[in-house]
Amino acid sequence: MPFHRPINHSLLESGHLVGQSKARYYFVYEDDGTRYWYSDFLKPGFKHVTAVKYNGLFWLKMDLSLGWTEFDVLPFDQYDTIHDVLKDVDYTHLQYVEAWRKPRYRVRSLFAPWTCVEAMKSLLGIRACLVTTPYQLYKHMEKHNGQNIRRLKT
Repeated sequence: MPFHRPINHSLLESGHLVGQSKARYYFVYEDDGTRYWYSDFLKPGFKHVTAVKYNGLFWLKMDLSLGWTEFDVLPFDQYDTIHDVLKDVDYTHLQYVEAWRKPRYRVRSLFAPWTCVEAMKSLLGIRACLVTTPYQLYKHMEKHNGQNIRRLKT
């Protein structure tokens, strides 16, 4: 008897299921120029990804990586836009993503390290095991109705 029930679809396509909630996040892709041993495997402009969302009361930032996990409540309110929230962040790309989620369907690969990409996939319940870098996540979300947002000129 298997440990979990195999599912043949991603949670991005399962909005028709009863009792689902919709996850809404902004994925912020960054490249601060810091060199790590794995930097050669990452596309320029896509070295790290964080998530930002407005939960109805606060703007929240989730920064998850190999070495740390950090959650911040940002000092902005309901009248601020994502551009206000990120005005001091030197990001390279910004994406708005929505997905229907049911956490029990997501099973993380045992062989994947807990990186920023695995954490973002976990927020949305994405099961794509071949998506391992921020750029691959960006392209995967583009393919599944992620909306790319242009930076406002200041």
